[in-house]
Amino acid sequence: MVSILSIDGGGIRGIVPATFLVEFEKRTGKPICELFDLIAGTSTGGILAAALTLPGRPGKPKYTAETVCSAYFEHGGAIFQRSPLRSATTLGGLARPIYSTRMLESLLNRYLGNARLHETLTEILVTAYDMASSTPWFFNRWMTPC
Repeated sequence: MVSILSIDGGGIRGIVPATFLVEFEKRTGKPICELFDLIAGTSTGGILAAALTLPGRPGKPKYTAETVCSAYFEHGGAIFQRSPLRSATTLGGLARPIYSTRMLESLLNRYLGNARLHETLTEILVTAYDMASSTPWFFNRWMTPC
């Protein structure tokens, strides 16, 4: 049997699955990356998937679900800040991302650094969409060159 965790997107609403995953780790006594054969995520769900499978100590994840969830509460307001002007100029997210990427990129660099997908502690799949070329992208561990 194969177990798959799929985490959806939704910006700051990533707090919802993050909170669930905290409780899941507490109840099982295991890190999320040890509970599933594949962890998939879209947008903020992909960030959760990457953070929860990032290696730390040998064979253990660098972050717990509680640490990642706390980061959403601490930094979420700055990352997912909406302004009426940006919403209008991006056509509500249709023309460009509705959120500025500056703070998000800074925090991704801080938390994930130079980690590579092939280093994750379990299989991972992150879906994305390139608005410039109107094409979907699938980032995963098993097709990433070492």
